[in-house]
Amino acid sequence: MGLLLSLALFVTCGSPSEAHPPQEPSAPCLHATYSISWNGLPVGKAKLKCRRFGQEVLVQLQGRSVAALNAVYPLKLKVDSRLRADGTQPLQYQEKTQEGRKKNKTKQIVFAPEQNAVKVFKNGRLRRTLEVPQGTVDPLGAVYRFLSASFDAMQTRGITVTDGKRVFELHMTPLGEESVQTPWGARTAELWQASARVLAGKPHALEQVTLHAWTLSSRPATLVKATVRFRFGAFSAQIEKSEAFEDVG
Repeated sequence: MGLLLSLALFVTCGSPSEAHPPQEPSAPCLHATYSISWNGLPVGKAKLKCRRFGQEVLVQLQGRSVAALNAVYPLKLKVDSRLRADGTQPLQYQEKTQEGRKKNKTKQIVFAPEQNAVKVFKNGRLRRTLEVPQGTVDPLGAVYRFLSASFDAMQTRGITVTDGKRVFELHMTPLGEESVQTPWGARTAELWQASARVLAGKPHALEQVTLHAWTLSSRPATLVKATVRFRFGAFSAQIEKSEAFEDVG
């Protein structure tokens, strides 16, 4: 998972190709561009956006390595999450990745909420059916739910997330306000600390990392900065622009 997907930790069953969103978008939605760094060195760019289609929303994350790394080990990531516009019910998640000169890999998670289960496909083939608690979302759907939720809601309950192998419980704890630099100057942002715990499946490195996020109080909230610190170094994401923030002035 990429940095923004780590923030998240930090349809009816059928063939994934049968599920399509409606055709007409409605209300505006979050849209932001980020620079990604590793131990202070630029390593990539990412775009997070979503479009609403009636009662559904399509959340998208695209990322790639910077030109300096592409000649050595190019990385590409494209993630789609389709869920109800209120964030309560995920429908389908798709993740396409390419590392180095390897072929593209595709993972799809199709939710069956009436069965409290998900079907996980790898490169178009069904790999497993995984039982999940009611209300479980995919990693990108968790980002959307976090940015769309009220402050009080995030204080009182966690988010249950699945990556298709495990089930995590993610808690976002508010730590107060801090001044952060943005493309629009210094702004007062809410600081959050994330903690993840594996509920089902093998242990994961996310249980040991330190993850912080800074958000502006727009609607939806604007993620302006995030850091994930491992024992061997740290990733960080810094916003470059956001239509969501500019819309609210």
